[in-house]
Order: sequence, then structure tokens, then C-alpha cells
Amino acid sequence: MNTNIKQIPENQKLVSPGFEYRSEEEIFGWPLIHITRGYDPQSGKRLVSKGLIAIGEISIGLVAIGGFALGGVAIGGLGIGLIAIGGLAAGLIAFGGLAFGISAAIGVAAFSFMYAVGVMAHGQYVISLFRVEWEIFDHLRQFWSGIQSIF
Repeated sequence: MNTNIKQIPENQKLVSPGFEYRSEEEIFGWPLIHITRGYDPQSGKRLVSKGLIAIGEISIGLVAIGGFALGGVAIGGLGIGLIAIGGLAAGLIAFGGLAFGISAAIGVAAFSFMYAVGVMAHGQYVISLFRVEWEIFDHLRQFWSGIQSIF
């Protein structure tokens, strides 16, 4: 057995340590802003951003921005939230290359129970390359009138 080979602990094989910023302000125990990148040098595990505003490769928050984003407003490669924006987006309202929305979806491929807009779309009211449900415009007019009456 060769004794010249050193065993390098898994957490020391990292190219560089990660980065983390956590604001001092907290609401319900969550930081107002939490930003992370890379790995924890102690544990070797990927850092996860958790905050009201979370920014990182993996982020969870009221507003989450990252490769994987989970939150109220989720923006990322994979976004899951009430309002989701991403390459793959899933939520109440979803915008993305592939969008799955409960109420509305807009994307290249969009799937929703109500409104879907995209090249390939499926829903109750659809605007797509293959089909246009003209009733969707009546719904949009009613929605816009409701917004205008608020202001």
C-alpha cells in the first residue's frame, strides 16, 4: 500500500469557499436579505439562501431568485411559487419556456386550468399557434377594468 497518498477530506476538495451575506434585520426569524453562492467550507454542502429576499443557486423566500427558486415570487432556471418565472416554471401564475400554471400560464409550452398562452398551449381559454379562444380577450378586458376601478 502506498503511504504517500494523503486522504483529502471531502470538504477540502472545493475549488473556493462559498459566499454568504445575511442582513441583520429579520422578520419572523428570517433575514430580510440572504445571498449565498457556492459551498459551506465546513460541511462541504451547497449553501441555501433563505430569507424574505433570497438570492442564490438554491433560494427559498418571499422573493426567491436563483437556479432553483421556491417562493411567493420565484425567478430562476426552475421557479416554483405563486408567481413563477423560469425556464421551467410552476405556480398559480407561471411564465417560462415550459410553464405550468393553475390560473394562468404563458410560455413556449404553457399548460393551465384557465388561461394558457404559448406556441403550444392547453387550457380552458387558449391563445396558441393552433387555436385561439376569443373569449380570453373578454376576460382580459374585465380584468383590466377591475384594475382600473381600483386606481
